[in-house]
Amino acid sequence: DFCGNVTLRARLVFRACVAAVYWLAPLFLFELPPLLRLSWEMRVAALERMERSIFSMPFLGAKAILSIVYYEHPDAAREIGWDQQPKVPRE
Repeated sequence: DFCGNVTLRARLVFRACVAAVYWLAPLFLFELPPLLRLSWEMRVAALERMERSIFSMPFLGAKAILSIVYYEHPDAAREIGWDQQPKVPRE
């Protein structure tokens, strides 16, 4: 739904970020790509290393969009206690 409602440029940038993570993250553990070849624990370690490196921009770009999409889902919003209303201090 997200990719269907954004510009072509936004879709291409997001896909480039995901592709970069998919192919580059395993290299941070000196493993062969793609990311899906690694075990779950190794994937986490590879992503953590990529996030701390100077090559973190593709990872952070994909992570930002995926976080927004995830937390917009009603179940996730309910889980964190967000009622879709701004949190404004009451006087």
